[in-house]
Amino acid sequence: MTVTTPQSEIDQINGTLHGENIEFLRFDVAFNVAWCIAQYHDPDLLKQMPDWVGDMVREICQVYLEHGHYRIVSNLGEVDHTPMVAELTRILGITAAPQT
Repeated sequence: MTVTTPQSEIDQINGTLHGENIEFLRFDVAFNVAWCIAQYHDPDLLKQMPDWVGDMVREICQVYLEHGHYRIVSNLGEVDHTPMVAELTRILGITAAPQT
């Protein structure tokens, strides 16, 4: 396993993972991990995370595959994360939504 994400990023993620309010920050952790995987081309980072993080990261990819884009809407407005999630999906080798 070769993790290329800087230790400072991993420390920040781990700090949130072990914080008091993790139940409210689960998406934030998963999205931060997704960003690191895309930014640093580091799929091995998932191996250091709890299973639920990987599940949420794969769900982000599935939403992108189903809709062709990935946007986050908040009280600050809408942000298009499509290029990052497209790269994430490519790096993780996710090519199709699971059949249900």
